[in-house]
Amino acid sequence: MLLVTFMLFNSFKREHRIFFDEKIFYSLALETAKSPTQYNTRNLLEESRKLRPNYPWDLFWAKSLGAPVFKHPPMFTDIIRPFFKIWGTSMQTCFYVTLLLHVLLIPCIYLLTITLFNRNTALIAACLMSIEPVMLITAQKIVSDIPVALFSTLAIFLYARTIKNYSPLITLCAGICAGFAFLTKYPGILITVAIFIYALLSQRQLFTKKSFWLSLCAPFIMAIPWFLFNYHSYGADFLTQNHQIIELQQKTIRFISTFKWPLLATILLTIAFKKKLNNYSYLKNSALIIGFITLISLLTPHILNTFDLWFTPTGGCLRMGMFRHEPWHFYLNRLIELSPFYIFGILSLAFLFFDTTYKKEYTFLLTFTVVILGFFIFWKDYQSRYITQAIAPLLILSARALTFMMDEIGMIQNKKHQQWVTAGFLIILLVSTYRTGYVDYYFSKLTSLCYY
Repeated sequence: MLLVTFMLFNSFKREHRIFFDEKIFYSLALETAKSPTQYNTRNLLEESRKLRPNYPWDLFWAKSLGAPVFKHPPMFTDIIRPFFKIWGTSMQTCFYVTLLLHVLLIPCIYLLTITLFNRNTALIAACLMSIEPVMLITAQKIVSDIPVALFSTLAIFLYARTIKNYSPLITLCAGICAGFAFLTKYPGILITVAIFIYALLSQRQLFTKKSFWLSLCAPFIMAIPWFLFNYHSYGADFLTQNHQIIELQQKTIRFISTFKWPLLATILLTIAFKKKLNNYSYLKNSALIIGFITLISLLTPHILNTFDLWFTPTGGCLRMGMFRHEPWHFYLNRLIELSPFYIFGILSLAFLFFDTTYKKEYTFLLTFTVVILGFFIFWKDYQSRYITQAIAPLLILSARALTFMMDEIGMIQNKKHQQWVTAGFLIILLVSTYRTGYVDYYFSKLTSLCYY
């Protein structure tokens, strides 16, 4: 943790490259520090127009920046404001807050992993989080993706405690953490969606618990003041005026209209024939194997890229939405190219057949991963920092895969074979560590980095 803090602190002090989203959050923090009700960027828009009078602000930014209320919920700036009194109102204070929240993610992922698996897996997961490129790069930006990842990881940790040893208080706290994630960015609600789906498919007895239902409702209850504030600012039409809500409504309607019947049929068939499906496990296994092979075939070029010692992933500020036209599996491609350790997370799909002791834990983590990645794949405006909520579950799956492989290597009876396999495994780990560190270093040196 100290090493990561030192690295990020020095990176910021050396040369912090500001992009416009960071100026937005800094401006919001300054405005709300003067008056909590001034949660808008109108002053920033006016200042920007003066600084760059020839830029087409009305075409790209005026609708969102000139609104009476900013499109994202205010949790991130609410966290920053108290630190202005400690470290001053400079932009550097905002970075320190982001840095602090990122460092807190390391013990959070350790606690989540040790709840689901064991100490060795937890230590590996914490080490992976400390060098993970998406989180390290995002932690050098003043954006809300780090706090939403922290609150989401805390919520997943508390829900993991719930499924291991049910406690009404812990379950309610999980819902509150999910609410904080929702009040940081609207996609924070995906944590609630994921635990609902997991309970529906794997632990329906949770629906008999009042505290579980209350935890599902907690994010919406916590968001009532925010929606009332929007109503006061926009009037009765606030649902059709907030830019982010409009976009979310449009894409949700498109998603439902496209997938409503397949999703409904899948859920109903799974619930109705769950017992019968258990008797035909070979059908499920065959479907998983076919899906796994298809996925690997799609990702093969990117797996080869990540083991090219000098390969550098695309990144920068070449144009707005520079990844918008990438294929649907962009996020998996990208994560693999950023760090080879994610290959082990994808391999964990195959370990469902072998590491049967932790089948429930795999299913729990995969549910969160699939729901979060699935949403952002459908959202399409691809950008790696959007999926920070999915990083912790994916890294834990990678850590468990590594632990499982090490345990299996340790059980090889033939010492000579064991030595050869151990040597090969160590080489893969060294190359993966080098590649991850190289990507961290490469992106930290770029003079302008909006998309990565």
